[in-house]
Amino acid sequence: KLSIKFRKGSIIVSISTIQILTEIRKIDFKVLDTPTPFLLCLADIDRLKVYFNNTIDKLV
Repeated sequence: KLSIKFRKGSIIVSISTIQILTEIRKIDFKVLDTPTPFLLCLADIDRLKVYFNNTIDKLV
């Protein structure tokens, strides 16, 4: 389980983990019971050695 806190809100605990095959590779995503947008943290981007190309809207 993962715990996260957004700004001054309360701590949110993940309810599950899901593995999704992306264009890059399989990535583990934590499922949160909260109305948050998709998050790919900077540490994950560095670890996966990818970047977001905003001219074509794709992870490269």
